[in-house]
Amino acid sequence: MTEQSVTELKEDSSNCLERIKKMKINYVPVADSIAEMRNNKQFRRGVINPTHKLVWINFEVFEEFLYWKQHGYVRTKDK
Repeated sequence: MTEQSVTELKEDSSNCLERIKKMKINYVPVADSIAEMRNNKQFRRGVINPTHKLVWINFEVFEEFLYWKQHGYVRTKDK
């Protein structure tokens, strides 16, 4: 992971609670999904735990995980 991607990840995660509040999602289902994501080899790259209390989330990978969880396959990227 490059220094720039770590910086971007920190910036994304600093707004995590605000994003969750804006989306009107309860914390517990999000925490459960993150734990499930952490245990999945395909998606664990999206969760970083530098300490036992701090969690950084890559929202692009989290979105892929939620789509995969809903549909059972990974969406092809449109580019």
